[in-house]
Amino acid sequence: MTNFNISIVSDTVCPWCYVGKNKAHLERSPQGIPLPPLSQPTLPKPPNHLRTDSPSLSSPELDLAIAAHKSRFPSDTFTTTWHPYYLNPNAPIPSVDKRSLYASKFGAERSVMMFQRLESIGKKVGIRFSFGGKTGNTRDSHRLIQMAGTKGEDVQVKVVEKLFRAYFEEEKDITSREVLKAAAVESGLGQQEVSEWLESDMGGEQVDKEVMEAQLKGINGVPNFVLQGQLEIGGAQDPEAFVRAFEQVKAVEA
Repeated sequence: MTNFNISIVSDTVCPWCYVGKNKAHLERSPQGIPLPPLSQPTLPKPPNHLRTDSPSLSSPELDLAIAAHKSRFPSDTFTTTWHPYYLNPNAPIPSVDKRSLYASKFGAERSVMMFQRLESIGKKVGIRFSFGGKTGNTRDSHRLIQMAGTKGEDVQVKVVEKLFRAYFEEEKDITSREVLKAAAVESGLGQQEVSEWLESDMGGEQVDKEVMEAQLKGINGVPNFVLQGQLEIGGAQDPEAFVRAFEQVKAVEA
């Protein structure tokens, strides 16, 4: 049996992370995935830090890959932990109109094309992208995710999903502490505890530290995945890339 520990570096305003997660949940069955045959890695032991970057805009299919792997190795276990990243370290405080910010950053025409592309992809995976509302600094949302992580993996995942949905589908302002509190309570966290956490700066120093550590490691985009603290998969990947990584870990730990 292999215990896989997967660290995920992400930002709460990263649309491709949300697309990938939703698609994975819609396709939990491993059927149809062209799984590569089990084989020993080319090297007797992989390097301590293997990086695989993809320039494509397709989304990671981690959950789907896990389902495929467990269909073959049902006793293997997976633990995922979410870590913070600031796509825009200088994001405005307070929040501003989302469409206006995108237009100023990418240009009006390019922004429209980006929205159309995401809407098209979203429809295929059950996401109704809506680009109204406000956007801004994501530090508080990451503090909430960190707090949720202290309550267990399941709670943390629920909070992450709630925040993605609030921002990308419901046009909610996830810089608002009221919005964050609602997402936390819906995920099973206590309202008073969440309020005390958010109204203070609890967890803020740790979030900033983790973001800095990610940058020092050379992570300049999300999502980013690290298996067993060594094997890095950067950028958007197909399920097969994760399946091959799982096999490589098993071969080394055998």
